Amino acid sequence: MVETLRHLVFVHDSWFRRCILGLAEPFTAMGLASPFVPDQEGLGLDRSVRPGLDEVLTVRDRQASEIEAWLAEVTPEQLAKLAPVPDDDR
Repeated sequence: MVETLRHLVFVHDSWFRRCILGLAEPFTAMGLASPFVPDQEGLGLDRSVRPGLDEVLTVRDRQASEIEAWLAEVTPEQLAKLAPVPDDDR
């Protein structure tokens, strides 16, 4: 279960923060990407970390709050625009 939640941490950073918000900051270190994702260390991921369930749930709660806040403010016009994916070859 912890690894599944860690993967969701990665997906949130990759999909929501990067592809929806257009942020280019490093991903949450505890995030767990699939082995085929290139340059995981360059993304800020640390495969050696072993967070406990409570630590991962704290991050997931924060991430859920980010999405909820965005959904409360996003407009139909913003949703119709192309996603602002950073152009840095990742």
